[in-house]
Amino acid sequence: MNWFLDNWRAPLEIAILWWLLYGFYKGFKSTRTIQVLMGVGVIVLICVVITYWLKFEVIGWLFTKGISFLAFALIVIFQNDIRGAFARLGANPWLQLFNRSKQVEFLELLEETVSVLSKKRVGALIAIERENHLKDQIETGVLIDGVFSKELMLNIFAPKTALHDGGVVLSADRVVAAGCIFPLTHRNITDRMLGLRHRAGLGMSENSDALVIVISEETGNISICIEGELESFDSAKDFAERVESLLLGHEDEQKDADEVTQQDSSDGDTDDDADDDTDDATDDDNESLEDEDSEGSSEQVVTQKQEKA
Repeated sequence: MNWFLDNWRAPLEIAILWWLLYGFYKGFKSTRTIQVLMGVGVIVLICVVITYWLKFEVIGWLFTKGISFLAFALIVIFQNDIRGAFARLGANPWLQLFNRSKQVEFLELLEETVSVLSKKRVGALIAIERENHLKDQIETGVLIDGVFSKELMLNIFAPKTALHDGGVVLSADRVVAAGCIFPLTHRNITDRMLGLRHRAGLGMSENSDALVIVISEETGNISICIEGELESFDSAKDFAERVESLLLGHEDEQKDADEVTQQDSSDGDTDDDADDDTDDATDDDNESLEDEDSEGSSEQVVTQKQEKA
């Protein structure tokens, strides 16, 4: 016990370092940055080992002084990936507890924007980044890196503009890129009301965990694509409730409520069936008693006739 009290900092430091390294790896694992960093780290480690083993004092001094410049160079080269990693860190559910009001404000603005686009029948394709980084799709478009706004979306998706045919990628409340090319689904779609935007939205949701919003240019209908499934909505309010359940984590609660409702209804049906069975059994008993009474009265009539004879 005394040893633990004297050395409790060591396991705590190991746990903190492990958590930081794991978070660093998880943030960069979907990008090419982690591959480059691992390659650079291996090369540096080999050079350091050889330098100290062969006692190259000059090369060792250069490595010691140049490591800080190397770190700075890596930060400059991979600034976009680092920004995306910190954005995903900010999207962590534990940190979202402190940022919920900002999320609600963004969702309200998103609902208003989608409603305006739908009423004006302006076709739109918007992918909201979640856990998976959409780096491959971002590279196919034009970098925007601006704050999300209704006016910006209207300008991007306005007909005959340079970026209106592509998709927009959102990360948190920022517009990362526009005019992006999304992968098309290979599914056979027979509904002629679903166009190229819907196929791109389905393909995007099949290849990532992104939430994709599709607005039809012909009808103004609002749809979302999630996990390879297409959901359409009759109003912007229904759309907003569904998106809120997906992005703010209310979906599990709704599922639990639906399961409880279904269980209650099934229990009610079971009780009704039991009542019906009880009523049927009662009717059968009454019928059997009536049959016995009729048989008894018939026997009495026969006996009276025999006595008279």
